[in-house]
Amino acid sequence: FKLDGRNLTGASDVIFDAPGITGKISAITDIPEKITGPRAGVDLGAQVPLGKKQSAQLEVTAAKDVAPGLHWFRILTPLGTSNMSVIAIGALPEVDDAQKTPEQSMAPPQPMKLPATIVGALAAPGESDEYQIEGKSGEELVFQVVASALGSDLKSVLTLRDASGKVVASVGQNDDKPDAVLACKLPADGQYVLSISDREHGGGMDHYYRVNAGPLPYVTGVFPLGVQAGKAGTVSVTGVNLGGVHEAQVDPPQRADGWTTIPLKIKTAEGLPLNNVKLAVGNEPEILEQEPDSTTAEAQHISIPVTINGHINSAQPGGAPDEDFFRFHARKGEQLTIEVAAARLGSHLDSLIEVLDAAGNPIPRASVRCLNQTTTTLADRDSRS
Repeated sequence: FKLDGRNLTGASDVIFDAPGITGKISAITDIPEKITGPRAGVDLGAQVPLGKKQSAQLEVTAAKDVAPGLHWFRILTPLGTSNMSVIAIGALPEVDDAQKTPEQSMAPPQPMKLPATIVGALAAPGESDEYQIEGKSGEELVFQVVASALGSDLKSVLTLRDASGKVVASVGQNDDKPDAVLACKLPADGQYVLSISDREHGGGMDHYYRVNAGPLPYVTGVFPLGVQAGKAGTVSVTGVNLGGVHEAQVDPPQRADGWTTIPLKIKTAEGLPLNNVKLAVGNEPEILEQEPDSTTAEAQHISIPVTINGHINSAQPGGAPDEDFFRFHARKGEQLTIEVAAARLGSHLDSLIEVLDAAGNPIPRASVRCLNQTTTTLADRDSRS
């Protein structure tokens, strides 16, 4: 790897976050840099010494038992350790994209064999990279982009087309996360083309990516999203290419200290899932939501403190949105905290909480009235003046 930085002279070691990964630095060279004086209105940063700009060769060796994923490291120098940097270690064969020149922008898609990790970059704004793959009817393929966690500016869009150019599946256009994941069951045998582009039609060497691709295990859902500390439990698991695995055993720690999560441990015949799913661990008793509970009359009785594991289902009969109601007893002046953990655990829920009285009426928490009024006229001329 090529490593750019400052004050790397005499670097003696590379410190990784996991055993089994080692690195050594060689061939440190200075990078010529023109130093200019402060320019009025241009150089607004503090004028402090930045150190000598340098480039080094970094050789990394990873043992076979190193967990695939992102790993962090620091460089040890005579002046101390550097800031942390990140490197991805994969378990699949790696395929580098064939960098196209502007004259080759209409070149055919690059053939590749799955499973593999595609390594590339969108070199120019508006560019898209295309890869040709062979697929079988009913085969479930997963394409997972890893970019933003590596410092890339790419906001990825993945599109899978068949041999006729028809879009089979596409993701990323309206995602709130920069890294897209596409899971698709192929409709027929034949050739398919995977396209990787930027949501904002950006490009440049800072729009680099890794895409894990193939018929690989991927977890799409877990329920419940957490367990009680000190109590072993079972969670149901859904996903792609899990090989018939529908449940996972969970052994949480004896005590949760604040916001605590543990990784979901699941292994399939095809290996570990691509994604790392986190489960919440809490100290309060845990219960499951019991339907029907979509009206105040049907509200589920609970005792606090408690952690409720539930679902907001699709629209109810008649098209009404689903709501879950819970009835509990509280004392006057009692201070309660009601907190939802959903999106941070992978759920798509955008939650809303309302606290109602025993009759189902909202409890006012503030009275607001107008004390003053200000009028602003944006344009005080009529068409004649």
